[in-house]
Amino acid sequence: MTIVRPALLHRDVVGFTIVAVVAIRMVPIAAAAGPSVVLVWLLAALAFFVPVSMATVILSRQHPSVGGIYLWSKTAFGDLHGFITAWTYWTSSLVFFPSVLIFTSSQTAFIVPGNQHLADNQTYLTSVSIGSLLLILLMNLAGMRVATWFHNVSAATKFVIVAFVVALASASWFSFGPATNFGPEAWVPSFSGLKDLLFFSSVVYMLSGAECASQLGDEVHDSRRTIPRALLNAGLLITSIYIAASLALLVSVSSSELSGLKGFATAVSISAHRLGGESFGQWATSGISLLLFVGHLGTVSVWLAATARLPFVIGLDRYLPEAFGRLHPRYGSPHIALITLAAATIMLIVLSSLGGAAEQVYHVLISLEIAIYFIPYLYLFAATIKLQSQQSTNTDGRTGLSKLGVTLVAAVGFVVTTASLILALIPGENVESPAHFYAMVLGSLSLNLIIGAGLYLRGKRSRARSPATVAQSLRD
Repeated sequence: MTIVRPALLHRDVVGFTIVAVVAIRMVPIAAAAGPSVVLVWLLAALAFFVPVSMATVILSRQHPSVGGIYLWSKTAFGDLHGFITAWTYWTSSLVFFPSVLIFTSSQTAFIVPGNQHLADNQTYLTSVSIGSLLLILLMNLAGMRVATWFHNVSAATKFVIVAFVVALASASWFSFGPATNFGPEAWVPSFSGLKDLLFFSSVVYMLSGAECASQLGDEVHDSRRTIPRALLNAGLLITSIYIAASLALLVSVSSSELSGLKGFATAVSISAHRLGGESFGQWATSGISLLLFVGHLGTVSVWLAATARLPFVIGLDRYLPEAFGRLHPRYGSPHIALITLAAATIMLIVLSSLGGAAEQVYHVLISLEIAIYFIPYLYLFAATIKLQSQQSTNTDGRTGLSKLGVTLVAAVGFVVTTASLILALIPGENVESPAHFYAMVLGSLSLNLIIGAGLYLRGKRSRARSPATVAQSLRD
């Protein structure tokens, strides 16, 4: 059973991937490293984005059905590992949504001049976040044919944002010269200490998500051909967006100023004020805030669409209640999985706004998201190595790599992911109590895995009474 007729063409998958991966709001953090960030972007792309893309291409060709990373891990290592992969992917995304929605809502306060104070109003941010999520939910309930147009619009905003900051940078260079030193020594990154490794890990995080569209499986038109070409094109565009935006910010704003900024819009505002005064600065801030709002709503939408497919497929496999495997009778969307994910996100948004003990619970969940985010990628690379070794041919037809080549590239991705996961467990300089940090992260990680294992065991008992599997369901 396919969800609906294939809705995503090549251009749609490219846009979907760009929106899923590109985190414009985090570019000032990366750009604060100076021109050397260009080489860091390229190294991270080669060491992580390329291996993730290669693994996705190989596994989606072998197992193109909806559910992606869940089916791949399950096929390679069994049902328990498949469930844990999907569970950690789902829970890390769940905590990701409120943080992006709150950031997105804060941008609306800068669209109309004079309303900046609303960016610190918790009631306003909570209301706009929930309203925006409900709008996104409605689009996804109507099916990917409806949601895809918004994803493509959101992808377009990423390019408009970069074009705008490049134009500002060009004008700044012509009027004042570059705000940052671009001498030869500034282009060489330093990997001499823990801080540099943590920075590289954060850049790796900003390049994650290449596998996102593969979760839609049968909803991608001719996925065996579309996904490889789309990932190649999206990868080139994503890397170009990050490099162009970083360099443009460095031309307009010095790296020392960027390190203390709260967001992308602030960097644009500083540059615009220098060029055209207060009026132009307000106009530029309003425009960039609107673009950031639309772009990041798209980010939530694509991850909602992709992540909801996991409980849908697990519902078909009877490891979650059977209702998760149901489709909307008219639109063919996994409506129960989508509504459940949105409802859980709203609960976390409200939790984060209450303050006191409730807010502390939310911060624990944030630590949990950091700790478990890379676990599904470990399974992705491990599954690639194992399943590729079982193939009868010595060369992968899509990547052109031998079995040894695939193993080496996947191993690089596995090592980089493992290092990033370990670094995520190390408290940063701004953490006052490392012991409290470790207790939060390791405790919440253990609790998360215990809950996941409990749900799996419950589902296993239910499945024993009703043995239909997702593989059988997808063939029906």
